[in-house]
Amino acid sequence: MVKPNVRSTDFKNADVYVKKILHVDGAKSGPKLQYQRAEVPPGGDCETVGDFTEEANGVWDVSAVGSGKIGANSIRMTQTGIVTGKSIYLQFSGPKDLSWAKYLGLWYKGKAGVTYHASDLIVYLFTKKGNVLYAARTLSSGMGGYVEENPAVWHYAEILISGMTIASGKGGEANLKEVWGIGFCAAAMANTETMDADQIEFYTHGTGYGAARGTIMTAPILDGITVAIGNTLRWGVGGRVDLSIDNEPAFAGIAVAGGTGDEAGSGFTDFVVDGPVNMKCSDANIAADEGICMSAAGTAPTIDDGGAGAQAYEMGKALEAGALNRVITVILKGFGFGIP
Repeated sequence: MVKPNVRSTDFKNADVYVKKILHVDGAKSGPKLQYQRAEVPPGGDCETVGDFTEEANGVWDVSAVGSGKIGANSIRMTQTGIVTGKSIYLQFSGPKDLSWAKYLGLWYKGKAGVTYHASDLIVYLFTKKGNVLYAARTLSSGMGGYVEENPAVWHYAEILISGMTIASGKGGEANLKEVWGIGFCAAAMANTETMDADQIEFYTHGTGYGAARGTIMTAPILDGITVAIGNTLRWGVGGRVDLSIDNEPAFAGIAVAGGTGDEAGSGFTDFVVDGPVNMKCSDANIAADEGICMSAAGTAPTIDDGGAGAQAYEMGKALEAGALNRVITVILKGFGFGIP
């Protein structure tokens, strides 16, 4: 009998989600149980503003906001003076091995009436104790580009860690076995502009709006169709998957791996079919516990309440009320059937 590969974590007081490890070599389609991991580092829940430190008090400030997306609180970063390249950072009590993580994600919310840009706010990681400021960063990524229409509602930023910019002097690679913290750098925000943040998380399987936490399947892709992570899928002829459509009656799931289909059926994708996922609303009519349907094509998926006759297209239920362009958590039915 082969000894199981047991993994542990030192995130003692944070939410931890670990899927059991089971991999079948050569599996072509069907359920694909695999190692899934999503962890919020200590302080990453943004419940305690004292966990965060200001480099430039009075011009780039952090405060507590009693309206968190997850939990009671979130943090609010406010530019109150002329500032460039200054940091608000969370330093861990000790180094964290994040070499397993593929994504950094967080909930965020801007200020009504403000247009944000890709260079306004930068999120960064630092990998040496004491090197907490942006100038000593290891990896960084612009945040402003994630802010969409209606910035004053909660959105989700899913940042591919391998796509982050490696700072000069780091030898062209980043050692994520010893991450000491995360920070936010004010780069080009205007005075009085704000950014709220909540539930900073590292995870292995992304859906475009956060970690996949349900059953993952694999299936061949329809000939000529290209699937990207975050696309929504439908079941097609012969057990292959295609991109979903508006009011999709044969919803399959949300892609967590990309791929391109061919006639031989050798192009595959992995997708999450059930459990909680985050999705973007196309209108403000979604109520908590209401059934939801697809309201746009799979390459830019959004959801709504479906209107009259929606039961035939229902692919899940909202766990919270929606608003235009707001990202909310929904529960997927799974396999196109399941919960009423």
